[in-house]
Amino acid sequence: AITQAGIPPGGTMRYKFRAEPVGTHWYHSHTGGQYGDGLHGAFIVEDPNDPYQPYYTVDEVLVIAELSHQTTLMATLFYDENPSMKPGEGDDDGGLTYAAGLINGKTAHADAAYVVHVPAFGVARLRVVCASWDYRYALEIEDHHLTIIAVQGTYVRPRQTGSVGLHAA
Repeated sequence: AITQAGIPPGGTMRYKFRAEPVGTHWYHSHTGGQYGDGLHGAFIVEDPNDPYQPYYTVDEVLVIAELSHQTTLMATLFYDENPSMKPGEGDDDGGLTYAAGLINGKTAHADAAYVVHVPAFGVARLRVVCASWDYRYALEIEDHHLTIIAVQGTYVRPRQTGSVGLHAA
């Protein structure tokens, strides 16, 4: 259902709302594959009573996604015009190929690791958003343990792990 008039190119629109619940969230398009094409981002609702604030020195947001050299629209149009080349049953990538993984829009691989700067003896709070279109990721930090303190905007009992599996959201 259409709930408002479209926003013209170069136009603006202002939403006014109460930001809740506290935590790390994300926004993304619900039109076609636009969020897979990069129309997404982190949305942080700060907690004025954050129980973990005394324990971290750095608060870093990581948005993880894929990089493709074609848009979802391009792939859809190509396969509509060339149905014999469309991926088979169970192949859910829509024919897109990915060049790299991204962290905050920068390529992330063994030769170009993403760096979070933390002072000596400091602790980093990582707010992780998986904006993945097609892949499952595992977040690990070499020679470090991770302590999970919240999931999808909800505080949880802290749990230490070596790796966190990430799906979209």
